[in-house]
Amino acid sequence: MGVLGKYGGNALKYYGSILASAYANLSTSDMWTSIRSAQANYGLATPGASAPDVSVIRGYANRIVAGAAALDAAAPDDVITSDMMAVAPYTSRDLNAISTTPVYQVRYLNTVQADDGSTTEVWNTSVFTATDFPSTVGDLQDAINANATELAAQGIESSTTTPRGVSVATSNYEITLV
Repeated sequence: MGVLGKYGGNALKYYGSILASAYANLSTSDMWTSIRSAQANYGLATPGASAPDVSVIRGYANRIVAGAAALDAAAPDDVITSDMMAVAPYTSRDLNAISTTPVYQVRYLNTVQADDGSTTEVWNTSVFTATDFPSTVGDLQDAINANATELAAQGIESSTTTPRGVSVATSNYEITLV
């Protein structure tokens, strides 16, 4: 069932564009330009999503951006609070399931340095259950850095999505409940 009601589902295919628009603080008009660009890339004749569909997804995206900003502003010894996270619109779980058995996805930018010294930035996601989710921002950063190091070490040399190398930095943390 998920968290979406009557509206939103038809716009999920544009989630990436809508989220990027929220991070860039784009106007509604510019966001729709981004959606139409994605529509063209998908080879669709029409967006297939109504204004209410997009509005619902944009609301979720805005909450994710606000949570990421709150997390970024926190000190390492600060306790992670609900204002540092948001519910993901793409989850298949309902709010009751999320609140009773939370699953946290932490998306982050991983800067990976290859053997030749070149660096690549890739988005990675780490998943935590309630029992293993860190309680402080610093503990979360430590856990993400450990995951990023492992992912980079296990990557594929020629991959643009999971490159092999050494993780030299992580940033842009974003916590979503799924």
